[in-house]
Amino acid sequence: MSDELEDLLRSEYDGQLDIEVEIHRLRQANEALRHGGAESVGVSGEQVELTGRSAGPTRFAYQRQVEMIAPLVLEGRESELADFAHFCTAEDGQDYLFVQGPAWAGKSALLAWFAVNPPAGVVVVPFFITARLAGHSDRQAFLDVVLEQLAEIVGQPLPTQISSYVQAEYFYQLFNEAAQACRQSGQILVLLVDGLDEDTGITEKLSASSIAALLPMDPPAGARVLVSGRPHSSLPSDVPERHPLRGSAIAYHLRASEYAQGLRVDASRELKDLLSGAELPHRILGFLVAAGGGLSLRDLSELARYPVRQVQLVVASRTFSVRNSQWQSESGRDIVMLAHEELVENARNALGDKRLTEYREALNRWASQYRQQGWPASTPEYLLQGYFNLLLATGNRSAAFALVADQSRQDRILAASGGDASSLEEIGRLQAAIAEDSEPDLKQMLMLAINRDKLKRRNSNIPSNLPAAWAALGNSGRAVALAYSITAPDRHMEALSGLVKAWVSAGELERAKQAAYSLRDHRRQVRVMTELIQALAESKHIEQARQVAREVAHLVELIDVPGQRASGLADLVTCLAVVGELDQAEQVAQEIPDPFQRSQALASLVRYFALAGQEHRARSIANHAEGTARSIPVAVEEAQTSPILIETLAATGDLGRAESLARSITDPSRQAWALISLVEVVTRSGDLAKAEEIAHTITDPDQRSAALAELVRAMATAGWLERAQVAADSITAPLQKARALVEIADRADPTTARKLLAHALLIGPFEIAVSSLAKVESVVDIIEAESQLPVI
Repeated sequence: MSDELEDLLRSEYDGQLDIEVEIHRLRQANEALRHGGAESVGVSGEQVELTGRSAGPTRFAYQRQVEMIAPLVLEGRESELADFAHFCTAEDGQDYLFVQGPAWAGKSALLAWFAVNPPAGVVVVPFFITARLAGHSDRQAFLDVVLEQLAEIVGQPLPTQISSYVQAEYFYQLFNEAAQACRQSGQILVLLVDGLDEDTGITEKLSASSIAALLPMDPPAGARVLVSGRPHSSLPSDVPERHPLRGSAIAYHLRASEYAQGLRVDASRELKDLLSGAELPHRILGFLVAAGGGLSLRDLSELARYPVRQVQLVVASRTFSVRNSQWQSESGRDIVMLAHEELVENARNALGDKRLTEYREALNRWASQYRQQGWPASTPEYLLQGYFNLLLATGNRSAAFALVADQSRQDRILAASGGDASSLEEIGRLQAAIAEDSEPDLKQMLMLAINRDKLKRRNSNIPSNLPAAWAALGNSGRAVALAYSITAPDRHMEALSGLVKAWVSAGELERAKQAAYSLRDHRRQVRVMTELIQALAESKHIEQARQVAREVAHLVELIDVPGQRASGLADLVTCLAVVGELDQAEQVAQEIPDPFQRSQALASLVRYFALAGQEHRARSIANHAEGTARSIPVAVEEAQTSPILIETLAATGDLGRAESLARSITDPSRQAWALISLVEVVTRSGDLAKAEEIAHTITDPDQRSAALAELVRAMATAGWLERAQVAADSITAPLQKARALVEIADRADPTTARKLLAHALLIGPFEIAVSSLAKVESVVDIIEAESQLPVI
């Protein structure tokens, strides 16, 4: 490795890791590669702790897209909305409703309105198959959008190493779990899919599977499926004959909206005039269709080279729809879309592939101009959001990489949106696409991983109370972007707690609820919902606070880690006390199995009983709390069940007694650490099968992951590579999983190693994999690829 490259590394990562150690490792790796012997290349030891891909405000973000489709005002649809509400909430009703109507009947407008304004107790997971936005009209787009929404409802992270081949099965599993979670909280889950006849995956790829075929044949209890399409369009051939979509009983024939029909006549006539008329209308249509939506008035003015005022006159017709920009509020930044899918298709056919290719090339040149200027403050919002979708949808992978890896653009996105959530999401999507290639480009994966980790590091310094400050100032968009840029789970939870309080104070109760419900971890969700209940009660919204308290009770039942569940029950006690349900709160407190958490919960109740004038009950509960606390035999248990004693017993061959002693520990955290110690001893003894059996009994996901990672290392060393991969797949903690994949890659053949390292870079910090990359890729080439990226 050259001196210049070593200097580059020192300047790039000064203060972030022990760079001299890493350079020494890279020198060794490079020498090993040059001499054909990479066996001595090791993996870095302790690394910074980073989680997997940023969860991101997925349901918030997609709801904004649905709001762009929904009309500003919906008239004359009261009976249809009532029918939809009845379909969703009726007991023993049908599972499917197929809304059918011809083009321009108003289907999308009606369903978008319903998705944005659902009935009480109904949780809608929407997907709108639309050609007006790039990358939103095929099976893969459906899975990407819907899986993320379902994962947020269930409260678990979406697996970062999930291939396209198993996504469908995972969709069914997650849909069932989301339905169960909603049912337990007294809600109905509705999967809403609009525009089945607009699925481009069938027309563009004959071998592709349709979105319709993915929809469950037998939805679980508490779930409904609401879809729409044209009445006489045939279903794709891959939809089974027994599928509910093929039945006539679920058809709901939508009466045509007089307003929509009038709009169709006017818009279609105007479109013909625009296509056959002057140059400016033709250019506007060409750029809108080629871009896949999202261009503003000012963007069209720049691209078409006409004044904004003239563009405004053209798009004032019924052919177009103009909506507010998400990030830019100044004049001329309103977003322009074609008013209907049919108009998009008619314009596309009239323009032809050759002309659309020319318009896309013009878009690329336009983007290059802003890139060459360093992405100034005047950069269009489309180039910060929609342009990436276009590049990915059209398969322009190299341009997508250059765009996502441009850190000046990331700085501009930060300035425009207030956070890095959008940049992190782009990196994750591109990494996922690269990782699925038969031969992943490890240079690009490494560069994206380095870039992602830098963004996470710079967000680690964002004060957790700053999002709430922006919300209090009325800038909710910036508040959300900042909150979701904070990737450390506990600090992210603190940020959302602050947002909840700020929005309740401002009277934005729905925003507050959405923020509380967006957390994926049930324990953290209960913590934030407790803050929500307290804020609602303080602002005199007692009935809403009681409703949320009932949902907290159901959520606590979903927590399967004993220690976390005990903590969740303690929070539930607070929730019930705040809304005045003191007797129920005391009953829950008495039933908490952990004596420490029980004593804490009882102590917290004393104040509420005293405030309610029940001083005798308050004193009685205080005495009970003190007695419970004094009865905890901590010292005796610690002496009898120390990990050292358990390790000693196992090492001397008394495995049965060691395991029995470990499982006798009542404290969940201490039991997990004892079992981890046991796994390590058994692993060293060579009984890997027994070690794996013990590891899978650890209930805490993070501690189970730590034990499995140690086991994977031993399996890989012993040559059990296939079994090691199976064990690695069951690891849920991203950092531990990345380390396990690298351990296997160190001993795998080059082709398998490339895939494993690509997935390690997808979910873990780049430092974990950088040395192992030397076995399948030139270290010098990788570092040279890094040097092409600008520095933050």
